[in-house]
Amino acid sequence: MSTFADAFAPTENTEFEPLPEGSYEAKLKDVTTDANPFDQQMQTTMEYEITSGENKTRRIWDTVKHIDTVAWKAARIYKSFGLQGTPSNFDEWAKAVAGCQGRNYTVETVQRSNGEKVYINVKSVTPLGDQQVDEIPF
Repeated sequence: MSTFADAFAPTENTEFEPLPEGSYEAKLKDVTTDANPFDQQMQTTMEYEITSGENKTRRIWDTVKHIDTVAWKAARIYKSFGLQGTPSNFDEWAKAVAGCQGRNYTVETVQRSNGEKVYINVKSVTPLGDQQVDEIPF
């Protein structure tokens, strides 16, 4: 049994290797909307958990800032989640997207480099199977 002191002992590097580019079956695990810590701009983050294959249980995150210059990305996600209707603002969009938690999707990823650091971006999301398409009244 570990002790409180064990939790603070030096550990090995726990940094993960970047997720390979590809398509993954994943569940939309969580959707959170909060202020970006660097510029205080509101943003919504979708967290997916891979549900099969050798990367099972690994996570993929996709964030959309609530600014008009990325409204195209919000619309793409909304449509790819199978949602219908037209939200009138980012708050309505975020609530509709949050209603999709627990659903399964195919998430296609690509890698992006910034110096020596490699990041994973979501390229596309498509519903898995015969999931119901929601009509969202606004």
